[in-house]
Amino acid sequence: MWLDESGTQTRHHISALVFVELTEDTATTENMVLVTHQTTAAPYINGSGTAKLTP
Repeated sequence: MWLDESGTQTRHHISALVFVELTEDTATTENMVLVTHQTTAAPYINGSGTAKLTP
């Protein structure tokens, strides 16, 4: 398991990809994001939200 300097592993879980706008050359998408951290103890949720990706 890869850990950063503080001994924590961070993971970004992404789901529910939605195409908000789709053209011939570009796409704008949104998705749900869940960020978890894990040390030597059990993993825990650090944050959640939505991400909008635009060209």
